[in-house]
Amino acid sequence: MALIKKYLDAQGVTNVEYKTFNETISDEAFDLLISNYAYTECTSEMQEKYDREILSHSKGGYMISSEQTEKKVDTFNRLRRYGIIFNVLPERPQTANSPLPNYTIIWGTNSGSSLK
Repeated sequence: MALIKKYLDAQGVTNVEYKTFNETISDEAFDLLISNYAYTECTSEMQEKYDREILSHSKGGYMISSEQTEKKVDTFNRLRRYGIIFNVLPERPQTANSPLPNYTIIWGTNSGSSLK
């Protein structure tokens, strides 16, 4: 979270409340979710809890992911289940040390997409 705070501070983004997963409240709405690999490193069960309590309440999101093939499709299907219309972009710079590249998922009004 320190890296996210440092970046947003450097960009002049104010009015930010930083919370860890355990500090969130499941019925609270969020303007922006930022996840740097954390989501894709979780078990499927934890991802489903994350979906219910965080993703489904996020108006916009930026997630860097290292998932591959079938697990990637599962993530896309879970996002769609919550009505999230998203774009998938290559990670820049690419940090994967494998033949399958990491990618970034973005959604919200400033991403060229919107929520249903």
